[in-house]
Amino acid sequence: MRVNDAPAVTYPVGRGHWLAWLLAMLWLAGMAAAAGVLSLTSMSRFQWYSATLLVTSVAACAAACLVFWRSQCLRTLVWDGERWSLKPSEPGVVGEARAQVWMDIQCAMLIGLKQVHARRCIWLWAEAAHDPVRWHLLRCALYSSALSAADDPPVDEYA
Repeated sequence: MRVNDAPAVTYPVGRGHWLAWLLAMLWLAGMAAAAGVLSLTSMSRFQWYSATLLVTSVAACAAACLVFWRSQCLRTLVWDGERWSLKPSEPGVVGEARAQVWMDIQCAMLIGLKQVHARRCIWLWAEAAHDPVRWHLLRCALYSSALSAADDPPVDEYA
């Protein structure tokens, strides 16, 4: 038995309010944890190394959040009923790609788009606010294509 595929859909992906909020909260949580640890400890010689490592880690997290934010330029994710593509296309992204939902918070999703034989995954951020009319179609296409890509179960499994 094969799962019925969702109809073709195009959906804008890129920066949005939820992504800005999520990245800011991630960074602020790291800052709060670092400030809490630094305020509770007295600074001996060896603890300065730990404090430096902690502050460096929070700065690296902030840099990673900024790099991710900048990588989320406005693009269009396309499901043609059989395969996924991205427009405008990333350099080196050709042929069949597979989309996988990595995080789903109902009003926003983190999607990984990966070519079949590639090691690198392109991270895409989709929000319902980008196109509320087609949001449900995108969700159906993402989950339906994931089910269709799986091997068909044995017939006697349902008996």
